[in-house]
Amino acid sequence: MRAMSRLALVLGLALAACSPTAASKTPGTRAHGVVVAKVLQLGAGAPTRVERVLVTAGAKVERDTPLIQFDTAWLAARRASAAAEVARATAELARLEKGTRPEELRDLRARCDELAARLKTATDAEKPVLEAEFAGAEARFGLASKGARKEELDAARATVLAAQARQKELALEAEELRAPMPGLVHHVAIEPGASVAAHEVLVTLRDPARLFVEADLAPLGPGWQTGATVWITSSLLSGQRFEGRVLELTVPTPTTEPAREAVRPTFVRARIEALDGRDLLPPGSTVELDLAP
Repeated sequence: MRAMSRLALVLGLALAACSPTAASKTPGTRAHGVVVAKVLQLGAGAPTRVERVLVTAGAKVERDTPLIQFDTAWLAARRASAAAEVARATAELARLEKGTRPEELRDLRARCDELAARLKTATDAEKPVLEAEFAGAEARFGLASKGARKEELDAARATVLAAQARQKELALEAEELRAPMPGLVHHVAIEPGASVAAHEVLVTLRDPARLFVEADLAPLGPGWQTGATVWITSSLLSGQRFEGRVLELTVPTPTTEPAREAVRPTFVRARIEALDGRDLLPPGSTVELDLAP
């Protein structure tokens, strides 16, 4: 009888060891992770103002869907100002390249002659002022006669190029912010009427086709390798289990603290892609991971 009891006990223990519950509790095969969504942050290419916000968080959008409408009147005013600056800089460059016109040279020479004649009959009190005016007129006539210097021409050409570049930037500046891909609006960080800086994040899109879980494994149990199947469960979704696949296993870079040696990580970071449940698992939530046998 005692031999039969021992045999039953051994068989019971063997069956328990082979059960799924026992396997899931094998050290190193279970871990906790955080759901991470693939997101894209979108902003304006240049400083502007927001006229209308066309989407809200949670909205599903297709590629090229308008998300934000910018202040078109303000943009038109900036474009007009840039065009005026191009015209002014171009005209100044043309003036320097052509040099002073003959009639302008005659006027400058006539002014010099006039001041020279007045100096001959000026009183001692008047002479200092007239002499200063005559010196200035002679200098202006001399510069006009020689034409623009190379440095002036180079500076004028650079000004034209800069003005033209600015005009092109404004011509390409969008009047709307559009979705570059299909996705879900994860976050809207702006309100109508607000002024925004260049590249400031206005809308965050989530790619619904990709969802990941990141977990720190310590220790790294047997079976954890790239391509391994992982079952994902969440306390927020009772009774549901989702399949995942290990994409990569990495060892984080050691951190260095002042006056101390580098601290080497004692864990391996796993990145797992969820193959299903992408519409159900909330980004930022904690989930349990069980390595499939």
